[in-house]
Amino acid sequence: MPIIPFMPKPFGDGISVEVMSIEDFLQIQEWITQRNTEVRARKTTVHANLSVLKKPHLIVAIGELIEDDEDENGNEYKAGTRFVLDANTRKLFWLNGKTDQLPDNVLAIVYKEPTLVGLRAHYYAYDNPDAVEQASEVMTGIYKLFDFNPKSNKIVGGSIVTAQNYASMWTPGAPLYKTNKGIWGIDPDPNETKTQAKRWAMAEQFKFWRAEWEYLDRFKIGTKGSVIDQPLMMALLITSRVYKDQPNFEYLVRKLNRKDYNAAKKTAIAKIGEAAIGAENDVYRKTEGSYEAYVNAFNFYLYWIERYMKDPKQFNCAAPRGGYIGKGKGWIDKYFPIEDNVENPLTEALNV
Repeated sequence: MPIIPFMPKPFGDGISVEVMSIEDFLQIQEWITQRNTEVRARKTTVHANLSVLKKPHLIVAIGELIEDDEDENGNEYKAGTRFVLDANTRKLFWLNGKTDQLPDNVLAIVYKEPTLVGLRAHYYAYDNPDAVEQASEVMTGIYKLFDFNPKSNKIVGGSIVTAQNYASMWTPGAPLYKTNKGIWGIDPDPNETKTQAKRWAMAEQFKFWRAEWEYLDRFKIGTKGSVIDQPLMMALLITSRVYKDQPNFEYLVRKLNRKDYNAAKKTAIAKIGEAAIGAENDVYRKTEGSYEAYVNAFNFYLYWIERYMKDPKQFNCAAPRGGYIGKGKGWIDKYFPIEDNVENPLTEALNV
C-alpha cells in the first residue's frame, strides 16, 4: 500500500500515513479498551452522522505495536499487531452496510509504539470524552479489557463508575483509597492528561473489584422491581468483599433486587430497601448523587447490612442510639483494619 515517505520531526519515526484498502482496514481489530461500539452505534446522533459517507470519514487512525507486549489482564500481543484507534464506529457501520456507500480506500494515520501504554495515549487523544455521561462508555471498554461480559441491567451499560469510585475511596487497598474525590480529583503524571489518568484509574479500580462485580452480576441486578440504586450498589460492592457467598447475604441481594420484603415489619432488609426508594429518611436521603448523599448511604447501609447479617429475622428495628455517624467507618475498621494503626485521613469526612 502507498506510504508517504516523510513525516516531520520529532515524531517522524513513530508515525506514517498510508492509503489503505477498505478490505485491509476492516480486518484490523478495535482497540483493547474501545467502549461498546454497538451500543454507541444505536444512538440517533451517531446514526445521523455516519449513515451518509463524508470526506472526513475517510481519515482513520491506526496503532501498530512494534514490540511484543501484554495488557494488564495478561493477554499477549505480538509485534506488528495493529488496532483501530479512531473510526471503530465507522468500521461497524461499513461492515453492516449502514452507510449509503462504502469507500474504496481510507487514509490511515499509523502510530507506532513499542508498548500498549504508548498506543493507549494515542487512543485517548482521539477518544477523549470529558463529559460525565460518557464515563459509562469508557467503563464498557474496561469490561472488554478484562473479558467481563455482564448480564445485569445495572452493570452491563457501564453505569457503575460512581459506585465503584466511592467504594474505592473508602476501602483499604483499593486504588485511590484515602482520597476525597477518587477519580474526579486525580493528579495526572506530566506525560498524560487528567482524562487519561482518570480512565486508567477506573481500570485499576475495576481490577480491584472484579471478583465482586462478577459475584453481584450473578443476581441480574436491575430486574423489574429492583430497589438497588448507585449508593446501595456501592454498599453492596464493599460488603460483598466480606460477605459474598454467605447464604444470608445472597438472600439479601436477591430480595432487594426484587423488592421482596414487607416494609411494615421494619426489618433490616426493609430499612435498606425503603431507603433506596426514598421512603426511609432516618439519615440517608436520595439526592442527585452528591458527596454527602454517598457518605450518608455509606454509614446507613453498612450499618443495616451488618444488622441483617447478624439477625435476618429481627423486626421492628430502630435506628441506633446516637445515629449513623461513623457507622460505615466502624464497619471498615472492623473488617479492614488500618495497618500499624495509621489514622485514616477520611475519618472527619466519614463522620458527618
